[in-house]
Amino acid sequence: MNRHFKLIDKPTFFGAITLLLSVIIPLIMFPEQGAKIIGQAKLIMTDKFGFLYLALGLAALFFMIFIIFSDIGQIKLGDPDEAPEFATSSWAAMLFCGGIGASILYWGCIEWAYYYQAPPFQLEPGSEEAVRWAATYGIFHWGPIAWSIYLIPALPIAYFFYVRKQPALKVSSALIPVIGEKHTNGGLGKLIDVLFIFGLLGGAATTLGLAAPLISEV
Repeated sequence: MNRHFKLIDKPTFFGAITLLLSVIIPLIMFPEQGAKIIGQAKLIMTDKFGFLYLALGLAALFFMIFIIFSDIGQIKLGDPDEAPEFATSSWAAMLFCGGIGASILYWGCIEWAYYYQAPPFQLEPGSEEAVRWAATYGIFHWGPIAWSIYLIPALPIAYFFYVRKQPALKVSSALIPVIGEKHTNGGLGKLIDVLFIFGLLGGAATTLGLAAPLISEV
């Protein structure tokens, strides 16, 4: 146990735990106030900055297309003579199931109806505009744009781990060319990793929150 504990990046681990508890505990103690604050934050993010999500998603898609057809797309994630560990079909299946399996099982059936009845941007429910958004939002969430957004952090992390042989799969390691090795191993790198882990925990909680009701109904 002592040997495994020494391998833990303690500032990152305990920093992420502290940040998570600082959010969870107030929500548990004050559920009604917390629900109002989260609702207001969601309203601001979706209504005020919804266009920014669309723009960033499209930018990520075009950037990934550029990466594929550029010299960067020819870089092998591993040793030059290393054979693939999994077949392409198995690799794609694992990515799909691990990335959006539980969520798409739930939202793939009802998302169109949700946006038809409660469309974004203050549109009238049941209107022709609501039908258009209901048909297109699903593609934005689960199509090539979503996967392009996933690849923005995934590619540099994989490159520095499998090609540059960095010892850990961390966002801070992938940012060495941007912030420098000194800041990567310092406080700035730890802060970036803490915030990234906090975001991952939020995404995992959302996925499990959607999947748990499905399992309980089976």
